[in-house]
Amino acid sequence: PVDRAFAHWRWDQTMLERVKRDPLWRFFPDFPEIVRLEIEVARELGGVSAFAIAGSGGGYVQQSHYLPFLKQAFRWYDKEKAMFINASDFFADPIGIAKSVYAHLELPDFDPVKIRVRNAAPSGQLDEGARRMLAEFFQPLNEKLYEYVGQDFGWQ
Repeated sequence: PVDRAFAHWRWDQTMLERVKRDPLWRFFPDFPEIVRLEIEVARELGGVSAFAIAGSGGGYVQQSHYLPFLKQAFRWYDKEKAMFINASDFFADPIGIAKSVYAHLELPDFDPVKIRVRNAAPSGQLDEGARRMLAEFFQPLNEKLYEYVGQDFGWQ
């Protein structure tokens, strides 16, 4: 969730490139401040909630908290038939993960074709203070997620 929140913000920076040319943009909060504000609002409301920062899209914390989305999906789909994949595992070995998905779905063995990445967010370095703040916030939420899905993704 920490890296996902930062990747989401980096992607928004690409989408907002034209807006960022406005001289007033310099007054806009950076990622650590946006995260601090989102976490503050989430704690004040007693849980994760959307907190859109005007012009940024926002919701980086909320959209990186997976459990509410999964609980909603499993109102209609059988959780026991689901397969959970850690995105970092997929990015490290897309062909191997694809083969494991085929096996999970009981499809014939097939050698997928590796395709080039087309929509990666721009690179960037996550501020260590923001990383710690997000990791601390997500730690208890991640524990609940691990318990719910029966799988520990080892997110720090």
